[in-house]
Amino acid sequence: MYLGTSSRLSYAIGRNGYIPGMVDKVSKRGVPWVSILLAFVVGLIVFLPFPSWQSLVGLVTSATAIMYAFAPVSLGALRKSDPDRVRPYRLPFAAVLSPLGFVSADLIVYWSGWTTVDKLFGALMIGVVLFGISMAFRKPDKRPVVDWKASIWVLPWLAGMAVISYLGQFTGGRGTIPFYLDLVVVAVFSLVIYYMAVALSMPAAKVQAAIAAEEFDADNQPELKVAG
Repeated sequence: MYLGTSSRLSYAIGRNGYIPGMVDKVSKRGVPWVSILLAFVVGLIVFLPFPSWQSLVGLVTSATAIMYAFAPVSLGALRKSDPDRVRPYRLPFAAVLSPLGFVSADLIVYWSGWTTVDKLFGALMIGVVLFGISMAFRKPDKRPVVDWKASIWVLPWLAGMAVISYLGQFTGGRGTIPFYLDLVVVAVFSLVIYYMAVALSMPAAKVQAAIAAEEFDADNQPELKVAG
């Protein structure tokens, strides 16, 4: 399951121009075969620093929680910048559920323990370095547009979660923050980061321009030929 979803993720990142190479190539049936091979090789490599399957599952679960943490932030930001767009489904009570979703994702990361979090954040740093290399070697007209102001909140978020996990009560933590108080610390910190992220989100004009560019790109993509 993770091999399939990971391959689709790397395919999407490649198609958006964040990593170079052939990861966005698909077969005649629309299968991202290069990304599947890449996910398989990376999956074998990440087994090396883990003593057991359970340890690897803990890392994957935390990574998934971090990935899902961006969803409520995106919803809150788009409700602010593009509130009147026609949607097939509109989440009720989003002003309450979105910050709660972000808090829940951070709690999952915290509960995984410092032993897992340090490896996870190390992997994230490797990803940042690869992203920087990709941006440096791409031609200016091929580089994806990155709004650094709107994404700056990620740095204090990850740094804060690393510190809380290190001082927390779960596997590998120092145990400095007492039980139950640690949950309050994570919740309060997460709410501060959530509202900071929404406040720093792209203004409405930039959002409209990005949506227009995405729609133009989708309309001009060649149709995939499906065999059979």
